[in-house]
Amino acid sequence: MSEVTILVVDDADSTRETIKDVLEEKGYRVLTAEDGVEALRIIEEVGCCDIVLLDLVIPKMDGIEVLRRIKERNCEIEVIIITGFADLDSAIAAVNEGAFGYVQKPVDFRLLDRYIEELLEKQQMRRSLIESEERYRTLFESSPDGIFLLKDVIIECNSEMSRLLGHKMEDIIGRPLSEFAPQVQPGGESSEDVLRARIDAALSGAPQFFEWQVVRADGTVIDTEVTLKAVTIRGEQVIQGIMYDITARKEAEMTLKRRAEFETLIATLSTYFISLRSDEIDYGINCVLEQIGKFSGVDRSYLFLLSNDMRTMSNTHEWCAEGVEPQIKRLQNLPVDRYRWWMEQLKRFEAIHLPSLDYLPPGAKAEKEILESQSIKSLLVVPLVYEKSIAGFIGFDSVKEEKRWDEESITLLKIIGEMVVNALKRREAENALRASEEKYRYLAENAGDVIFTMDTDGNFTFVTKKIEEITGYTVDEILSMNIRDVVTEESYSIAAENLRERLKGEDVPPYEVTVIKKDGSEAFLEVNTSVILSDGRIIGVQGVGRDITLRKKLEDELKQQTRNAQLYLDLMVHDITNFNQVVVGYLDLLRQRGGFDEVTGRYLDIICSEVGKSIELIKNVKILSRLSEWERELHPVDLVQVIKGVIAGTRSTEWFNKRSIEIRFSPDGEEYICMADELITHVFSNLIDNAIKYTPSEDVRVDIELQKDGEFIRVSVIDYGKGIPDDQKEWVFQRYIRAHEGIKGSGIGLSLVWELVGRYKGRVWVEDRVEGDHTKGARFVVMLPAKV
Repeated sequence: MSEVTILVVDDADSTRETIKDVLEEKGYRVLTAEDGVEALRIIEEVGCCDIVLLDLVIPKMDGIEVLRRIKERNCEIEVIIITGFADLDSAIAAVNEGAFGYVQKPVDFRLLDRYIEELLEKQQMRRSLIESEERYRTLFESSPDGIFLLKDVIIECNSEMSRLLGHKMEDIIGRPLSEFAPQVQPGGESSEDVLRARIDAALSGAPQFFEWQVVRADGTVIDTEVTLKAVTIRGEQVIQGIMYDITARKEAEMTLKRRAEFETLIATLSTYFISLRSDEIDYGINCVLEQIGKFSGVDRSYLFLLSNDMRTMSNTHEWCAEGVEPQIKRLQNLPVDRYRWWMEQLKRFEAIHLPSLDYLPPGAKAEKEILESQSIKSLLVVPLVYEKSIAGFIGFDSVKEEKRWDEESITLLKIIGEMVVNALKRREAENALRASEEKYRYLAENAGDVIFTMDTDGNFTFVTKKIEEITGYTVDEILSMNIRDVVTEESYSIAAENLRERLKGEDVPPYEVTVIKKDGSEAFLEVNTSVILSDGRIIGVQGVGRDITLRKKLEDELKQQTRNAQLYLDLMVHDITNFNQVVVGYLDLLRQRGGFDEVTGRYLDIICSEVGKSIELIKNVKILSRLSEWERELHPVDLVQVIKGVIAGTRSTEWFNKRSIEIRFSPDGEEYICMADELITHVFSNLIDNAIKYTPSEDVRVDIELQKDGEFIRVSVIDYGKGIPDDQKEWVFQRYIRAHEGIKGSGIGLSLVWELVGRYKGRVWVEDRVEGDHTKGARFVVMLPAKV
């Protein structure tokens, strides 16, 4: 094949050059022109080109006129229209003027390749017919297009022409071409008149390209593209015709046009709904039902809404085609539970598509009865869904004939349903907002807190009257001020930083600011703010300020009282510790001297025991009082060594002087390391002391077990004493509570254990040593996180 020349005519440089590059890559010779005048000049200078890719909207001369002049000069130059979506109708008109076809922008190069290949095939065939009459018959018969020779009647045709018309060749030859056409063409003109005009034009030397509908032998109508040209065969002028089946292309064009109309309808209705005021929504829904009903060619379109209690449904909006009886008045407050099959489909968010009422299942008798009473032959219904709940349904009815809907109709109803339900919910929300606006305005003006808004520069744009009570400024004065004018510099820095964080979309916790009142004194506010958005853009900050001036005063007083109490506690602990030291010293001296009788010895033992308890109490009180202030860093602690040290310390106490005490602890050689501090010794010393204290017999036994339990280390301190009843286990760790009122003690030892274990992110509880029998002793369990 010789080199193919293609002329690209488009005023957009990027489009023109892109197409040129793609076609040159495929081996074509490509020329370009940016307007119609230049295109015609190139064709004139070059002499001829094979194909013209022509944009309809170009400077100096519109594309339709360029197309006509090209065809007048050389009918064999094929033209493909390149058009935007908005030029779709013009592109179709251009095809009627002789263009081969059209391609929408952005260009689908696969479609363009197919068109070019088809054109090159047709051109090659035409050239072959002209170049070699000897090869005419072979090409004539093998052509993919129907070819015929025409005088007043068809005098010859090929097999493809026979296939197109569905008639045998002998039934075609000898008959006028108009006999194979409907009486009227799609444009409304008589087929005979159109054909006669085209033949006359061809005989006058103007080749004709036009679309033509023919009726096949089986009665089906197909779309064809016909070329008529006057030729001389054996000295006689006849019309050579080429007929090409374009039914598939026309269907594709219709589909495309339908899709364009569909998308335009959706865009139009969406814009329409958005612009409706609340009081216009009912009218708007009726208008929309009419438009989609006409677009889909149905007899009735309608909307049903469910009642708030979901027990009834009512036809709220309806459109009917001319001659179709309205049903809206008789379809009110229908009981939902009567139509269970119907509602089950909708609750599953499924469309109900009934091409015929015979599609209804046997269990839908109530549904069939009510549909038949409305003369419905076919219907399509889709649910209205709002926030994952069914709100109603929207549907189409066909009462004149049975009808099957395609996916486009289902999609249309779903989209419109979403628009409708959103519009109804918007109206509902606006009505609720309108109804409550006055109430909330009253609440805002009479709120105990200050409500305010500011712009992004910190200027007040709204504030409630509460501000007057707090600051002494009037509302009007505040509205003329910036936040910097009413707070201290330190508070302004805090507020400005929080404002910047808010403007970045970050969460900001409530914060305190110091307000400078009109008289120069200070007030304190706790402020909580959030951003104000408009169309997704931050336009300011809104907030609530609570007057905490009194609270701040009370907090300061409480802090001072706490400091005083701590001072008194420190003095008491210091002095009582000194007193106990003196008592312990002289008791030791008395014991060393000896020589006292049994009664005196018993009295001395009691004194020693009570002084020991006093020392223990002071130690625990001191730890508890300072626990919240100690910010000691936790570090790895070897629990085996801690427990051994506590046991050694316990053996040196007065418990071992008068009783037989056995503390059993047999570690298994494993490492048991947790994160704690030096106060951890008090956990186990208090638990061991508690075990000894609550064992009434002279022979005391305490078991300590250590084991790993997942990510924790489990320490159990087990005694064989009185145990703890179930109703006391929950509060035994509360401060100043003793499990047995008959046992002397301060009641804060176990409270200290609870506080310390919590400090180490652990847990502690008590259970029966023997499950179900608390009288057999207690098991205190401490769970401490193991060091990773």
